[in-house]
Formats: sequence, C-alpha cells, structure tokens
Amino acid sequence: MGMHVSTLLNVPSKGFETYIYVADPDGQFTDWLNENFQNVSLQVGKHNLIIRGSSDSYDKELWDFMVEHCKDDLFGLLESLFHESASLIVSEGALHQQSGKVHVIPVLSLAGDKEFTGKELAGEILKVVVSAVNNGNLESKLSELGAVEFNIQGSKQKIIISTLKFINNHFELKPSFAGIGINLNQMIENLIKRY
Repeated sequence: MGMHVSTLLNVPSKGFETYIYVADPDGQFTDWLNENFQNVSLQVGKHNLIIRGSSDSYDKELWDFMVEHCKDDLFGLLESLFHESASLIVSEGALHQQSGKVHVIPVLSLAGDKEFTGKELAGEILKVVVSAVNNGNLESKLSELGAVEFNIQGSKQKIIISTLKFINNHFELKPSFAGIGINLNQMIENLIKRY
C-alpha cells in the first residue's frame, strides 16, 4: 500500500509490518515516483506501506526526526546519507512509534560505476526492496543494498514536539476576535520548553 503524507503524524501507526519512507529532498527521482507510485504501492502489498511526502516540508520533518532520534550517528554519517542522494528509510513499524533499528538505503549512491539514470536506479532499488519485503528476506537484502543501520530512540511525545516546533516556526498563529487575540505561537513555545 502507498500513501502521500504532509507530516509524519499522518502515517498510521498500526496495521502494517514494514514501513518504507521515501526521502527525496532534492527531487532526484520525483518524476519517476510520480509516474510509478501507484504500481509500486500495489507491489508492496497490503501489509506493508511505502510513504512519500506531499510537500517539501515532509523531507525536512523526516530529516529533523532522524537527527533528533538517531543517537548513534557517528561522524555525521546520517547527514551524508540523507543529503548525498535520495534515500529509503526502512523500519518495522511507524517511525513516530518506533524504538529500535531502522535502515537507511542511499539510492543514487548505489549506482557505483554503472550508468544509471536516477529514474532507472530508483526503479531497480524499489523492485529489490519490495521483492525482499514480500519474500521475507528483507534483513539480508538490506546489507546487500548498502543500508546503514541506526537505532531510533523516540516516542510519540517527541514526534508531537517536533511537529509543534515545525508548525510554530512556519505559521503565524494569532487569531483575534473583536480586537482581542490569543498568541498561539507563544503558547506552543511555552509548551515546547516544558518538554
């Protein structure tokens, strides 16, 4: 199954076994995904979920979440994986409900010496991952694909705080009625400071 989301909180936390998050901050294979997302979604099967963002803010939120919750990111490895190329983040459970290991597969860096376009490589990688998910041998395929394992230390509360920070930084929330208003941004800021 496939899903377009605007925020990580929109990803269902139950009902799926494997979650595949597409991180494509530079739009390296956005066109390919637009053309093939329905087909890939069907191939993933009904017990697994592939997730892609419906806005640029999704990639930033995904990056912020990974940086905040991957405590074992030695030497900025996560940053190089995430920003050098589009990546697939594979987890057994929704990230915002996850504590444990996740795998980051750098898609375009897997081309090596071969002459692949971003679209061709994205297609090949997704086929391999989808096939491995459906055949139950994902763990062994992840190492073959050059996936890097990270440990997520997080909770639902942290993703809510991350989302509130994002909203507070990007939206001015100051409704007023008859000249009297509430500064919701300040209320959110005070709430964030408590946690």
